[in-house]
Amino acid sequence: RFDLLLKRTEILILTSTAVSLKILCDLVDEDGFECLTKLSVRELYDLEYLINTADGIPQSAFHVLEILDLQCLWTFKGITSHECRQPNKAFRALKVLSMESLPELTNLWKGPTQLVWLGNLTSVKVLGCHKLESMFSLSIARDLVQLQDLRIGDCRVMKEIVSSEGVEHEMA
Repeated sequence: RFDLLLKRTEILILTSTAVSLKILCDLVDEDGFECLTKLSVRELYDLEYLINTADGIPQSAFHVLEILDLQCLWTFKGITSHECRQPNKAFRALKVLSMESLPELTNLWKGPTQLVWLGNLTSVKVLGCHKLESMFSLSIARDLVQLQDLRIGDCRVMKEIVSSEGVEHEMA
């Protein structure tokens, strides 16, 4: 079965597939991508979210992921599809985050950002995310002690990098 292969995959590069895919984690069962350390997603024109969080985030969803590269995803709205209200281990190993040409992205994480920990991030690149108003909530920014490289460009409505206000338009 294809989903068993994906569960054991360490590096996954998805580009221009003919399959209509709105949520990436629909490719695997509830255990998620158990071994995935690098994920690159490009030109999947129907992709809206990485994780369906209607029932919360599976604890194993991207828990060892170190590199996330998202490019040319014209309908991509965010990492999570619904508000998350419980702490989780997703993205705790993430070191490199690159996002380019995501014109519909308004936020990556829905819900309280104090439940998200991105303290291992060393590099963040955000280009062409025209609807993103701010990058990080104050609670996320406080944990970014490893961050060495931050690049932002062509984000038309970006007002601030660190927002101390609500979580509506935060990246994470």
